[in-house]
Amino acid sequence: MSPFLRSFMLATGLKMRPLLRPSARRDMARFMSKMDSDEQAQEFLEWGVNVLRAHHEDAKSVRRNRARQLIAQTKLPIFRKPDRAYRLRWLL
Repeated sequence: MSPFLRSFMLATGLKMRPLLRPSARRDMARFMSKMDSDEQAQEFLEWGVNVLRAHHEDAKSVRRNRARQLIAQTKLPIFRKPDRAYRLRWLL
């Protein structure tokens, strides 16, 4: 994997840490350490950016399910319990 993709992947993972429960954080760290292909890293980056954007919209609106749905419906084998990985954080 290229160092450029790895740095963006780690930055995305750090931005997502406050949104995840502790067990989901460990699952994501385990997944990122085993990742070896550029295609899988790009898919993770696209998914992570979509989750962060959805969380930003959810935290400032009444409808608060989009980020939770994106995490639960990921095609990547990141979480053992994807339906319980997300926890809502308020943006003030």
